Amino acid sequence: MKNYLFLTTLLIYFQAFNLIGQVNNPADNNLFDSKTAHRIEVTINVDTLDWLFEPQNLYKDEYKRANFTFTDGNSGAQTIINDVGFRLRGNTSRQADKKSFKIQFDEFVAGQELDGVDEINLKGSHNDPTLLREALSYHLMDEMQIPAARTAHVELYINGAYRGLYVNVEHYDKRFLESRFGNKDGNLYKCYYGADLESGNNAYDDGLFELKTNKIENIRTNLEQLIDVLNFSPLGTFREDIMAILNVNGLMRYLAVEAIVGHWDGYSYNKNNYYLYFNTASQKFEFIPYDPDNTFGIDWVGRDWANRNIYSFFRTGEDRPLVTRLLNIREFHIMYTEYVNQLVNSYFNDVYLFPKIDSLKSLIRPYVASDTYYPLDYGFTLADFDNSFTQALGGHVDYGLKPYISTRNSSATNQIDQVALFSEVYTKPDYLKIINNGDDIFVFGHQKIANKEFSVFNTAGQLVYEGQLKTYPQRINLQSGVYLISIPEIQVANKLLIP
Repeated sequence: MKNYLFLTTLLIYFQAFNLIGQVNNPADNNLFDSKTAHRIEVTINVDTLDWLFEPQNLYKDEYKRANFTFTDGNSGAQTIINDVGFRLRGNTSRQADKKSFKIQFDEFVAGQELDGVDEINLKGSHNDPTLLREALSYHLMDEMQIPAARTAHVELYINGAYRGLYVNVEHYDKRFLESRFGNKDGNLYKCYYGADLESGNNAYDDGLFELKTNKIENIRTNLEQLIDVLNFSPLGTFREDIMAILNVNGLMRYLAVEAIVGHWDGYSYNKNNYYLYFNTASQKFEFIPYDPDNTFGIDWVGRDWANRNIYSFFRTGEDRPLVTRLLNIREFHIMYTEYVNQLVNSYFNDVYLFPKIDSLKSLIRPYVASDTYYPLDYGFTLADFDNSFTQALGGHVDYGLKPYISTRNSSATNQIDQVALFSEVYTKPDYLKIINNGDDIFVFGHQKIANKEFSVFNTAGQLVYEGQLKTYPQRINLQSGVYLISIPEIQVANKLLIP
């Protein structure tokens, strides 16, 4: 097996590994079937609907009673749910002509749900002429095994009138947590603009960190500890301290996607739009992405996101300890580099994404053509829709969707720290060593751990290799990818040495 790291990367990440920390993104169900466009109809009292749209009520998160009908885009079967909660959602989008909505199935009738969820978000995506950027961003996050929302396109009718094509985005709640982490009893925080996790952040400030679960208890000591570690843990112990309270592996996956898709309205650049969940199984925080709609070359701040350096994606002159401190640790720098390399080689490229984009464009184009709300906010026409896949439109649309992908793939590939892809990996105090000589992978251990059992898992948590450690190099057969090695009988700390 040839395993040239410039072409196919391998990261072997060593630690006493516990599978309960793995993310388990569920498969798309019927509600989030991205291969069709379902139909959603909302019937609501006319006066109540007018009340929702009155300027003084736009930012009131007050649910109003409505009836809901879901028509399956494949079979035509209908599901009717009466007495659902219906309201506006979003921030700046509440001022838009094409508004976004939230539907809470169990707001007035306990236990009501649809396909295992009790709440959905219908997003107008009025900034994006393709109506695909948010869905594609979440799809890439799913491919990189990041806990992220599922999406699908739906046509929305209110009181019989077509309101346009929308993106149905899965809601972050206890059901989401249970499906991804196997537990839902930890604190879930929605993090708003300004939540940079610097020392001045107050963990009890709901304007920065809105607690979504365990509100009555309102105990936030774990979040306080995370902020303290990020800002005050000394360099000598920072690596161990941060790994004890944060899923660093998961964060590095997210940071790679954030930089590649140009999600500037997330944590690294705009200190905005993310969730934190304290996973009670692993006793660590999980980073959950949110609202990646201003991506793939959508820009409101005057930056060229397709060419921005992947190692300095964050805002210049402002500290982002979740990025700056972690990427200063060589081990985490290498991990991040590996995930960027995996992303551009496997998923974020013309070969993988263009056919998916073409298929989605064909699916949604007829619904865009009849969407009278599509042009209202930025004057987008059907010709703009067609052109926006291959060219910039001006204004805030700096890149066509496909040119952004090609340009970003090229720039990121050129920026990758190639030395980081040729690293030898040791455990401390040199108990275990892995060598990748460009052709084969060898593993061997110190005599203190000779004959100890070890196992190799892929990132889905599946066992792909097991054996006994020897004091001499033994060849292991692995395809290129990302793996985790478990040595149950010992606890070892990790360090990386660059030859």
